[in-house]
Amino acid sequence: MPKHESIRVSLTREAEKAQERFKAEAENFNKVVHDLPSLIPYPDSVTRIKLAASQHNDALEAYRMAVKRLNDYVLYGITPEDLKGRTETE
Repeated sequence: MPKHESIRVSLTREAEKAQERFKAEAENFNKVVHDLPSLIPYPDSVTRIKLAASQHNDALEAYRMAVKRLNDYVLYGITPEDLKGRTETE
């Protein structure tokens, strides 16, 4: 596989994995929020919401960065630093 194609495939996979993680964290966040009327004591509810929100935000940022890396490469030819040394056989 040519180096260019290998990098594009790698960045596409990275974006797809980040998207799946984001979807899972969004689903988890929604589940936590919808479970609020449960019997969980108030302090635990706040902690659960903060944790779910933090994980959701982290996943969103990872997804945003993965899409940006892919777009920068495809649209502008900017190779991410961590992929610059890649050989054609990788």
